[in-house]
Amino acid sequence: MSLSRLVLLASAVGISARFQPQQIHLAFGGEPDSIAVDFATDADVNCTSTGVAFGTSPAALNMFVPASSCYYFAGALQWQSQVKLTGLKAGTTYYYTAGSPAIQHVSWSEMYSFVMPDTSPTSPPQRVAIFADFGYFNSESLPALIAGAYTGAYDWVIHAGDIAYDMDWDGGFGKIGAVGSEFLLAVEPIAATRPYMVSPGNHECANNFTHYRNRFAALTNFTAKASGSPSNLFYSFDSGLAHYISIDTELFDEFEGDELVHNMLTWLKADLTKANANRHIRPWLMAFGHKCSYMAQNSSLWESLFYSYGVDMYFCGHVHSYRRWLPFNPITNVYDTAAANKDASVYTNPRAVVPIVTGAAGCQEPPAAHCNNDPKSTSPSSCGNYGFGILEIANATHAHWTWNTTVPLNGSSAPKFSDDLWVIVDNHGPRTTQQGDASGL
Repeated sequence: MSLSRLVLLASAVGISARFQPQQIHLAFGGEPDSIAVDFATDADVNCTSTGVAFGTSPAALNMFVPASSCYYFAGALQWQSQVKLTGLKAGTTYYYTAGSPAIQHVSWSEMYSFVMPDTSPTSPPQRVAIFADFGYFNSESLPALIAGAYTGAYDWVIHAGDIAYDMDWDGGFGKIGAVGSEFLLAVEPIAATRPYMVSPGNHECANNFTHYRNRFAALTNFTAKASGSPSNLFYSFDSGLAHYISIDTELFDEFEGDELVHNMLTWLKADLTKANANRHIRPWLMAFGHKCSYMAQNSSLWESLFYSYGVDMYFCGHVHSYRRWLPFNPITNVYDTAAANKDASVYTNPRAVVPIVTGAAGCQEPPAAHCNNDPKSTSPSSCGNYGFGILEIANATHAHWTWNTTVPLNGSSAPKFSDDLWVIVDNHGPRTTQQGDASGL
């Protein structure tokens, strides 16, 4: 019997959803023709024969890739599986489902599809939805994000820490880790249809980031490994005209002086060096992590590297609001006011990194109730409404950032607040400074 027939039969007999693979999320797989898949199955289901069936037609899922690794994760009372799909063609729509052709009482997951991203430097401009501090409870931006996924408003996602709020919490569901599981199930319409790239925040720190490490293990196995990193706590990948870097800002607060900090800084310096050697192909350097400089201890250790090696923009959260800053030099503590035009809607050839806080996607801790546009401020645009942003790299010299309200906070003075910024960089590359970087490496 064909694999497609098995999938259809499993759906037809209505096998209990309890045994249905779920919490499916995708990531860039580390190579241009690959996609990484994470999913979970019930505690009573051994995952050793699970995998992903896929094809270019929903009626012909004629390819099956077994999980390259799977194991029981006691922190959520479930099995975790990781699969890498390879040989995919850019621009092609693939249909897929997770399950097992060998275990009769395991049903197949809901069928999803994704368009294989074109990650080449010659790809059309990509739109990246970026947010942080997004939880299961009070997830105010979820409807807008799901709607945007269905309409193609963005191509992939960056979630810069504080995921589910918190992934290890039972949340009153009576099961350890239930909030993390319910969150990943709720975002499936987003995360199962496009890469959902993450970085850890302070709400992922419990037990040495155990929920983050295990629920996003495909990042470690495939994406991080391809970038020379041993862990999903920090990694990088290429897409379009940009090199993207994810860091763990929590290491400096939680593991100060630990070998992990040294390992990340060593990897980061090597990755930035390699990226700069490739800037004639991918000129933009974009980074994301959970905290900005004024939020984290010893932030100079990584922010000085970002400055010296010419990172263009840095996206973070932690503060539950939106705030766009002028380009900031962390070595001299000086804002580049000369880069901004009169209304601060364009930064031309900024001499430092452009920091953007986008931590108002929605969680049980509400954002601050304020909205403000002040082109004379070091923070020309800020708002306490719920929302998220979209980054689009138009070409080698122009990047476009927008942020829009999804749900206005009660009492907000600007319920329809939005922000619009163009960053223009004519010559990408390292920045020179007599002080150098502060990493100590």
